[in-house]
Amino acid sequence: SYITSAFASHVVRAPRPEEVGMDLTQWYRWVVAQTLVRMQKRASYFIRDGGDAWWHPVLDTLVLVAVVALTLVSNPITYFVVFIYPMAEILNAFMGAPMRAAFCLPPGSDQHWMDIFLTWGHLWEWQRNVCKLAIGVFALWTLSHLWLCCRSRECCRRCFR
Repeated sequence: SYITSAFASHVVRAPRPEEVGMDLTQWYRWVVAQTLVRMQKRASYFIRDGGDAWWHPVLDTLVLVAVVALTLVSNPITYFVVFIYPMAEILNAFMGAPMRAAFCLPPGSDQHWMDIFLTWGHLWEWQRNVCKLAIGVFALWTLSHLWLCCRSRECCRRCFR
């Protein structure tokens, strides 16, 4: 990767440990320190033009804060747009009128809010459709496993002797 090639180029360009007067461990630490200092010095790759001005780190900090803020905010916004808002609209489309009617019941009314849901809403249809969906998914899952089993050689040898 990038840091490995930078370290290798520093090792090749560095003088030998004997020339600098260091043992091998100290020399490697010195080369690693040179590599890290050079990479930290040139790490402000957000702005390359204009030399080393005092405002480059300030702008880099602003870019860093903006990127972190957008990263943290994008996930909840995506969750809201993809899941929460469509589910609220679906709920409003199917159960909005019964919910508003149940909410607007007078305090001393003899009618219960569940009666409004049962007569105005599609509660039983939803329950029936969810049960059908669960049974259908289980049936498709079972059939897919049976089909995969019959495609394997061991099952075919057992079944078709």
